[in-house]
Amino acid sequence: APHPPMDVTAGMVASNGLRSRRFPLPVECTPGEAACYSADSIQVGRQNYSAKIERLDYWLGEYLTLMTIQKVRQSTIVCIASDHGVSCFLGSLCATFALL
Repeated sequence: APHPPMDVTAGMVASNGLRSRRFPLPVECTPGEAACYSADSIQVGRQNYSAKIERLDYWLGEYLTLMTIQKVRQSTIVCIASDHGVSCFLGSLCATFALL
């Protein structure tokens, strides 16, 4: 997967109010503590992650449509894997967050 500065494009930031989105902070992390990122850093990290997921969803739809047109969708297995799981900007290495 791409990493900064190539992961989130300027167009992705400008579209859909990306920077106005707010996500819950980690429940085991108080911003400002030594082991925790700032609240703003956590928000930007989660905003960027959401933009990446939207981009993945968009391109997956494009590929599935193309496979349908080419009549190969029914014989195709699509697998998506991540090497990060839910560790996206938890604030510290061992923090967890509440799913709302």
